[in-house]
Amino acid sequence: MRKHTFRSLALVVLSACVTLVAVDQAFAGLAPVLHRREVHEGMSDLEKLNPEVLVLGSSHGRTFHVLGQELSELSHGSHNLVSIPLENGKLSSYAWLLDHRVVPLLQAPTAAAQAKRNSLKRFIIITEWWDSCRDKSAGWNLPSRAWTLSDYVASVAADGTNDFNRNFVQSEWRRLFWNSSLVQDRGFGTLLTKVMSRLRHRPNGLTPEVYQSQVTGWQKMVEDGVKCLGNSEEMGALKHLIDFGQSNKLETTIVLFPRKPDTLTEKARATTLREFHDRIVTLAEPMGVRVVDLTTSTPLKSSDFMDDFDHVNSTGNIDFAKWSLAGPLSFLLQPVADPNAGASR
Repeated sequence: MRKHTFRSLALVVLSACVTLVAVDQAFAGLAPVLHRREVHEGMSDLEKLNPEVLVLGSSHGRTFHVLGQELSELSHGSHNLVSIPLENGKLSSYAWLLDHRVVPLLQAPTAAAQAKRNSLKRFIIITEWWDSCRDKSAGWNLPSRAWTLSDYVASVAADGTNDFNRNFVQSEWRRLFWNSSLVQDRGFGTLLTKVMSRLRHRPNGLTPEVYQSQVTGWQKMVEDGVKCLGNSEEMGALKHLIDFGQSNKLETTIVLFPRKPDTLTEKARATTLREFHDRIVTLAEPMGVRVVDLTTSTPLKSSDFMDDFDHVNSTGNIDFAKWSLAGPLSFLLQPVADPNAGASR
């Protein structure tokens, strides 16, 4: 009787697992998992390679990963770039990533680390106005995007398990099941919407009315950004990043990343974007740091951005890489003349 019960239970569990896998595969076929470059991939590249250029910033660093591939191709491998993207931004988070992941790797007393230090000549900081606002989201991207197991263990030992450090466990679970649509969608709840949009032959999932509603929301958010930008802690973190570049004799550049044109009003351009630009230049110029403001000056159109209204899509990334290396970022194809030289643009 017990054997029969156990066998029946095992069959039920097996059937449930097979059904779950089948459903997951069906969802994956209709809404494939989008694999995005994260800190893990950036650090892995830095461990393996000896780049000339190190790029640090938010998820927009993914665009610079594509630019790095174009840079290497144009220079026949003589100029190489590693970009480390940290989703959700904030300058203080970049500073943590620099201090706790990048610097220990570069300063290790090994021949490999020495080779990296000898190769590294340029440091690029990617940012936008959002990064300088201090809000409740600051630091919350670290457990899920930048921590290692030792960081998690130290946090639990100090504070016990909480919502903050639990983000590390959840992200590791997603990384383990990297190709599962159901696991990747857990906590986001967008999978069914994507599937229905695909079935209705509406790739971006947005009706014109919904699109305009989101545009309006983004426009207001950018306009309101003038109220919070320039937080002292975040700007202090930016100075810390600059200090790293200068103390290591790296040609340091701050790039203000392009924004989706539809999300910007004339008011936002005259207030939030202008003030952020001025704050960055005021900090950077006296320190001899180049500022390249690409917020509104690229040929990227709104259609070159993803459905999240924030990130450049694959086609746009290629176009941006080609355009910028032929224009405002063409200096990356030239030798470093003076690690302390720079000019605002």
